[in-house]
Amino acid sequence: MKKILLSIIALTIILGLKAQVVTDSVMMNTSKTSDVFYNMKTGFVDSTSNTNWHFAFAVRPSLFPNNTLQSTTIRINEARGVNVFKSTFTNSQWKSFDSAGFSAWTSLHDNDSSWDLGALNTGANPGAFNYGWGSYDMTSHDVLPTNIYLIKIKTGTTYNFRKFMIQRLVYDSQWIFTFANIDGTDSNTVKITKSAYANKLFAYYNFNNKTQFNREPNANTWDMVFTYFNTPVLLGPPPAVQYNVAGVLCNPMSPSYRISHVNKNTVSPLISSFNTQANNISWDWATPPMGPPPADYAITDSMAFFVRCQTDTRPYRIVFTKFTVNDPGKFVFVKQWFPAVGIAETQSAKNEFTVYPNPATSSITISANTLTPATVHIFDLTGRTILSKQISNATESTIDLSSMNKGLYIISIESEGTKVSKKLIIE
Repeated sequence: MKKILLSIIALTIILGLKAQVVTDSVMMNTSKTSDVFYNMKTGFVDSTSNTNWHFAFAVRPSLFPNNTLQSTTIRINEARGVNVFKSTFTNSQWKSFDSAGFSAWTSLHDNDSSWDLGALNTGANPGAFNYGWGSYDMTSHDVLPTNIYLIKIKTGTTYNFRKFMIQRLVYDSQWIFTFANIDGTDSNTVKITKSAYANKLFAYYNFNNKTQFNREPNANTWDMVFTYFNTPVLLGPPPAVQYNVAGVLCNPMSPSYRISHVNKNTVSPLISSFNTQANNISWDWATPPMGPPPADYAITDSMAFFVRCQTDTRPYRIVFTKFTVNDPGKFVFVKQWFPAVGIAETQSAKNEFTVYPNPATSSITISANTLTPATVHIFDLTGRTILSKQISNATESTIDLSSMNKGLYIISIESEGTKVSKKLIIE
């Protein structure tokens, strides 16, 4: 009887393992105009237009002092025709602002490796409580701004230009900003109260119809979003160019990682590899077809992805099998879950690293959320080690890249059993 019972249990386990493997698909609709939010356990969560917003303002609370950047982020919808330039004018020069010669100003771009590095956070130094667009004021506890920005928005075949300045981020509770036509007409001051967007990552704003709104499901209900975004891409020799791609970005509360040069259908998750990098999945697992377009992209044969689901804490392996060239932009993939892991079993929440700027020129800064020593390695695409450095107990560390050639590299950061790998472009 005992043997029969054990046989039944074994058969149940085998059948359960087979049931783990699921083929699913996501469609972004015509011209990839829909963002699709996805839960690894339950599948489709929600779909929303990605053409109706221009700026996104972070509404998550500040986790002082380890992660204050997540509450001060401003991202832009560059993939849908929004461009932002940092002017040489300060807020006190609002009335005399002039856009002449703006093409020589710094053009700002989101960093898709982290939800916390929006275009207006370019140049941020969170260790010094500088967030790119402004710095923390010790007296008022507000974040106060500096420069005026020029916004260029493509609407149909025309462009609208507006000047924009942040008044302040009030004590981690309310965004206040002003925008107007270049000559100062049609001036608007807007307040976005964070508490109105509880359990979201961002509140969204449309400068054309002057509306703020929510377009996300609750952050604890989705693990990744199929979206259309702008990112630097090497289309040939450096430098990389800003390019619009369709791909996947992961929720910062759903750790993930990618693994290459493996049997993608049998590889198991390595818990210490999970990290909160947003673009671990991204777009580059699929190669656009050369010559006359067939129906699908070519899928990288030896690449798999793992995402830890918020709903059941299980790690899921994702293997993409198809991505269509033609509308409606269909992603087809196979997912398989593995035994659940507790939060205490992974170091991902403890050791989070951000690398910026990326693309880089002469140096990069590595920002950590803890005072933990780490080892940094930079490899070329052949796997050869180009640079190694130890990071001491500091939340910010700068690495000199001036001796390195332009190109695409892999930067690996190891700390207390956790290994985080990211793509690094040097221009």
